[in-house]
Amino acid sequence: MLLYTFTGCVLLLIQLPLGWTAGHLLKTIGFALCYAGTKEMAEYSLSSLKNDCDPPVRESGLGGIAVWRTVREKLTAEDGDLESSRISALSMLQKNAAVCTVAGIVCAAVAAVFEFILKKSMAENITAVITGTLQTLLALRMVFGIIAFFEHSDRTARAGHERYKKLIITDNFTDILRSKDRIEKTALCIIINLLCDTLNRLVTVESVQTYSGFMAAISKLTSYVLVIVTAVRLRDVKKGADRRSGQ
Repeated sequence: MLLYTFTGCVLLLIQLPLGWTAGHLLKTIGFALCYAGTKEMAEYSLSSLKNDCDPPVRESGLGGIAVWRTVREKLTAEDGDLESSRISALSMLQKNAAVCTVAGIVCAAVAAVFEFILKKSMAENITAVITGTLQTLLALRMVFGIIAFFEHSDRTARAGHERYKKLIITDNFTDILRSKDRIEKTALCIIINLLCDTLNRLVTVESVQTYSGFMAAISKLTSYVLVIVTAVRLRDVKKGADRRSGQ
């Protein structure tokens, strides 16, 4: 059940060079997979509600900039039903994924125009920084929102929230915490790479370009290694989820 979501998260964490159309397309695919995954989870949660329960109110907004915090607040609220809160959080994440997919298509189209048609150095660099930064921040926002959903769904269940006395997502809560830790480290490398790549494109001082280019390369390589480690950790969560659903 979690394959689409986890694959989408891994694709969103892969940071190709700013301005590459392929990078925007990769993130667009990642957002689309996250949309499919959150929709699947929402439908599964809806089917698990009792027939005599009122249908949950779906989320109308997008959760703000810190969507992970909104997810946490929904799932840790003491005055609501956990399953309804999960559906509301998933609805919000699903809408975010849909909006980001459209944004990814637009950014890919703009990048393609500058990469293959106009090819004007400074204009191309400025556009690459704007679209690349937007896509990167939206990607990190999406990934942190999803991992917050997994973390607080099972953390709340561990605390004995209302009807739920057992883990909901996976049979090993530690796997979720390990995945979160790897994602945070990957995000740090991505942010460093983004800043260095931006300096390298916009600052014309040779010494700054040399240093920022070197740091951009190192941070990118490090982030690739961490993405692989994160994928392994997310795979462990999925295996735990498969065992949990088979119980």
